[in-house]
Amino acid sequence: MLELIYVVIKRLDLRLNAYPVIPHQLRATPTANVARKTIDVDTAALFHHHYLDSQGRRPPNPDPTNFQHLSLFLPQQELRACGGGLGSHKAYRISSANQLGQAFCRLFLSKYLNIHYFMHMDDALRGPLIPAFSGCHFEKVPGDDGPDYFCAEDVNRIYLAEAKGRRHGFSFASKVFSNWRKQFDHVVFYDPEGLSRKLKGHIVATRFVAQTDSPALRSTVYAEDPESPGEVLVDEENGVGGAVMQSHYAGIVEKLDQQILSAALGRAFAVPDEIRFPGFIWELRLGPLQGKQFVGGYFSHDGTEVEFMKEGDALVTSRHPLRLDQAGGTFFGLEVDIFRTLAQVARSGAHSIAVLRPLPKIEPFYSGVSLLRDGSILGPLEFFRTVGQESF
Repeated sequence: MLELIYVVIKRLDLRLNAYPVIPHQLRATPTANVARKTIDVDTAALFHHHYLDSQGRRPPNPDPTNFQHLSLFLPQQELRACGGGLGSHKAYRISSANQLGQAFCRLFLSKYLNIHYFMHMDDALRGPLIPAFSGCHFEKVPGDDGPDYFCAEDVNRIYLAEAKGRRHGFSFASKVFSNWRKQFDHVVFYDPEGLSRKLKGHIVATRFVAQTDSPALRSTVYAEDPESPGEVLVDEENGVGGAVMQSHYAGIVEKLDQQILSAALGRAFAVPDEIRFPGFIWELRLGPLQGKQFVGGYFSHDGTEVEFMKEGDALVTSRHPLRLDQAGGTFFGLEVDIFRTLAQVARSGAHSIAVLRPLPKIEPFYSGVSLLRDGSILGPLEFFRTVGQESF
């Protein structure tokens, strides 16, 4: 088995506040309740979170081997923006910082706090959560914006999260950070009895230091865990995290052009047995996860068809042997057993999503391939081959 080890890593400083117990993966040593001073970010995973968070059904553009925001950073391990910031003018810099701040937040929560499932707060505020969890809902309190995400570790453990990205400096004691804390006061979570319940939350704010800044300054992630208003903390047998998980996967299978499955997960209606979900099975051709299978498809970079050829019983990409300018493709897929579980959820009911588990911790192995623990994968088409078709 050939293993590729080529990963683009960026390093940032880390600051934590109000964590009475430092999360295990953020400790300087396993036994000491002391936070580490830096964290490393895999840029392929960063792009992957950005794509899941912002692109809808649109193809990833550019592909993960050429993440557009990487061009805004110096080619070094320390994360530092080129020139005076994240782009050539103020409006673009602000937009880039906001987009990257959200991607950093999702990556940080998933990698270090085991929070892998995300629902935008705008979606959570539109009405009662998925019907199977009727009676639990959010209400917006008049005032400024609320937090960005309603997120979950599993069906019972739920959180709020606020993502920030800024070019200029701040601290936990600054007025701007105090304003970010107040955003958690602007949404209230109610249980089926109409009681307001506190939710634990996370603020993940990233400062992007620029080339023109002092060499002594470093890009830094600031993380804190405030609470939302409410009478008591929500209990850990609530099951509401299932609504977040279904919303999260509804977005992923929509990208796979599984519109009925996406609607069934997003609105929790039952799909009759005669409706099947056909999908092609692909497997990873190399690396430490060689042979891992996914349901998925590809996006062509220039809109043209990619040609395939037989390789045993499988199909692999084929290019003209004399041409070097033919565009390839980007593969997007979902781990086959997780896809199979989601099809079962669409038929048997929302509460059955409780059997779903995230994938084991995955070490990055190539800069253009990202497999998240929710089971979604993104990478160059050449790394995958089709091995069959199945109706779920």
